[in-house]
Amino acid sequence: MINIIEYPDPRLNEKFIEVDVVDETVRNLLVEMENTLVQHRGIGIVAPPVGVLKRIIIVRTQKKPHYLINPKIVDRKGKYMCTESCLSIPKQCGKVLRDRFIKVVALNEMGKKVVLDFSCFEACCVQHEIDHLDGVLFIDR
Repeated sequence: MINIIEYPDPRLNEKFIEVDVVDETVRNLLVEMENTLVQHRGIGIVAPPVGVLKRIIIVRTQKKPHYLINPKIVDRKGKYMCTESCLSIPKQCGKVLRDRFIKVVALNEMGKKVVLDFSCFEACCVQHEIDHLDGVLFIDR
């Protein structure tokens, strides 16, 4: 299990860099990140709060885990009020206005381009994690 970096660690406010190549090192990191997410009973996790300065997220929804490398939101519609919490900010939660529907382009764990649509709660989770990659925490919103 990986130790989670907690607020107010200044690394949480940094913008992180894209992954150049999806290789075995990245796939091993994804396994460690998912194990950590399961251990903490979380929904999403990003590489920065585990000390890796790369644009990598995992969001575990009811359907399946989504491994998103270098994710970008390319379309958004509507608004949705979310109640959010964060592994990096224990014992706090807050309401955040998010986009209700988003389309995300990313690389998957094999380095292949994927285009995924998310709505409501799932869209909220993905936006929360992408914010992390840009150094924005839910308490900043």
